[in-house]
Amino acid sequence: MLHSAGMAGMAGMAGMAGMAGMAGMAGLAGMAGLAGLAGLVGAVFRGR
Repeated sequence: MLHSAGMAGMAGMAGMAGMAGMAGMAGLAGMAGLAGLAGLVGAVFRGR
């Protein structure tokens, strides 16, 4: 009983860590996309 509960707890922590990692990667990708858009907009305005 304790062993299966411990395994379930570890699986839950691993799942939460995975979700946090995916959220972090998504956040980084979003920031990179925003930075790229800002760079494009800046280049367009500088070109005018």
